[in-house]
Amino acid sequence: MNEELLIQKVIGLEADMKEVKQTLGEINGKISLFDDLLSGQDKMIQLLTRVDQESVFFNNRIRRLEEDRVQKLETDMKIVKQHLQLV
Repeated sequence: MNEELLIQKVIGLEADMKEVKQTLGEINGKISLFDDLLSGQDKMIQLLTRVDQESVFFNNRIRRLEEDRVQKLETDMKIVKQHLQLV
């Protein structure tokens, strides 16, 4: 009788172990999906950071070009005014 009880317990433990292994497999699958999600978000953040840096660079460059253009126009206007006063 004792042996039968031990056999039943072992069989029960084997079934429990299979269930634990299956649950661990499911958890590992979810962890893998979560890791993939985080990896994708990291890539998006890197891309958005780069786009933001490029936007700042281009905006500053446009501002400098506009300032240079205004300065050149002011200089040209001074020259034209000087010529008009001479005539």
